[in-house]
Amino acid sequence: MLWAELLDGVQHEAYARSLQAFAAQRRASGAFERAADTTLRPMGEWLRFNRVVPDSVRLNLWLAAGLLALCLVNVAGLLAARFLRRAGEHGIRRVLGAPRRSIIAACLVEAGLAGVLGGVLALPLTLGGLWLMRQQGEAYAPLARFSLPLFLALLALALLTGLLVGLLPALRAARQEPALQVKTL
Repeated sequence: MLWAELLDGVQHEAYARSLQAFAAQRRASGAFERAADTTLRPMGEWLRFNRVVPDSVRLNLWLAAGLLALCLVNVAGLLAARFLRRAGEHGIRRVLGAPRRSIIAACLVEAGLAGVLGGVLALPLTLGGLWLMRQQGEAYAPLARFSLPLFLALLALALLTGLLVGLLPALRAARQEPALQVKTL
């Protein structure tokens, strides 16, 4: 089996022709008893063709993605409830002269801190999950290792997710009329 990095279609065609010519020459000389498979496959297709990734890993990926989506919706709902519960405070700040963007900024700081806190709290869960993976008898279990650069990237992603999920509730909290909020106090 050969691996090659082909940058464009011209290189792909030239490599395919040379590979087919080599296989035909080897078959003619008697080195190959039957015609060799000279199909060039991209990496993703090759992985699927050879079933490199077990179905259980694919299932785990879909379950994790579904759980992540559920968590994001839950966090957005909790942030919306929190920001709207503090509508009186936002109304007073607006009456005293605070612009809408300062209300949005305060809400986004809170949402970002919630995202970072969630990312930091994920560290022990990550370490526990990696330990559980290594306890399995699967062939890929020893490959499950902690990577600090990857964790830091995921922590940044948690911050960004917190900000994105908190953006809509923050905009909604800043859109409320301050006079109505002050009247209800």
